[in-house]
Amino acid sequence: MKLLKQLSYADYLTLLTFPTSLAAIYLLIIGKPFMAINVSLIALVLDLSDGFVAKKFNQKSSMGSLLDAHADVFTYLIFTCLLFFVYISQNFFFGLVVVLVVFIFGILRLTRYATEGLIKQYGHKYYKGCPVYYPYFSALFFFFIIQITGSFAGYIAGSILILLSFLMISEYKIRHIRNLNVIVILFTSIFILNWYAH
Repeated sequence: MKLLKQLSYADYLTLLTFPTSLAAIYLLIIGKPFMAINVSLIALVLDLSDGFVAKKFNQKSSMGSLLDAHADVFTYLIFTCLLFFVYISQNFFFGLVVVLVVFIFGILRLTRYATEGLIKQYGHKYYKGCPVYYPYFSALFFFFIIQITGSFAGYIAGSILILLSFLMISEYKIRHIRNLNVIVILFTSIFILNWYAH
């Protein structure tokens, strides 16, 4: 019980992403990808919200960072890997290689971020290596392309996911941007594409 009392509001939001992400993963497994994507977006909102709450109430902590990293494994990595392997990949062995690369490099990326955090330079904040949600959005994009056009883009999608995986563990710096307008436009676009593709 003492451990629960140490948790902040932001930590509780992070904990909510676990059942939400698991629900999205379960929906992928039982063959309901469109519903799974909608549920995964809820998990994504929770993931973004915990950061805003932690900053607003000055609740950033090492425990919160570790919880967030663990949650991201389900929210982004497992969901992305499963979506690609089941619904995008055209070849079992190639798909398996892509999944292993994305998952292992994603774990390394999350571990580094949990221990090192953001880079502060010239008055701005940067990620070291691309964030784990880049492969997530890429997989969604190719899933929609396949569903809408009927084309097979499994090898192209897999190659891009492998490239992004190497970028995740690179020293390449990417600007940290949390613009509400961009987030709203992105979510709206995914929701419309999901509805249209369905």
